[in-house]
Amino acid sequence: MFRIHISPPTINYHRLYNDHLLQKESFWQKMTLNVISIVGFSSLSISRSKKRKMAERRKVDMFVRVSSYIQ
Repeated sequence: MFRIHISPPTINYHRLYNDHLLQKESFWQKMTLNVISIVGFSSLSISRSKKRKMAERRKVDMFVRVSSYIQ
């Protein structure tokens, strides 16, 4: 299932963001989850099974793209 979770910046988030080792990973994980959630909900007119297949394909594709960008 998809959840859109866009939270305002908090003290913890800034501390995590400024930590150089965790910066890329945490930032891109959050961004990827947000993008995947929005993409999953963007096409409500498509039937459920087709939407689920497309969303799974897009999720894998996004994950591969972002993880290759991190490395």
